[in-house]
Amino acid sequence: MIVGAVISSFSSFYMSYNFRDYGYEICPKISWVDPNKYVKDTVLCKE
Repeated sequence: MIVGAVISSFSSFYMSYNFRDYGYEICPKISWVDPNKYVKDTVLCKE
């Protein structure tokens, strides 16, 4: 169980870094449990 949490955290950080490296931005969340939404232009966050 602990190994799964470590792998999940590592993959989450890697994906976030990788998307930002390609020019994507994260939309603001309404709730802390909402998933991250990656967009090229923050205007698309309104959808």
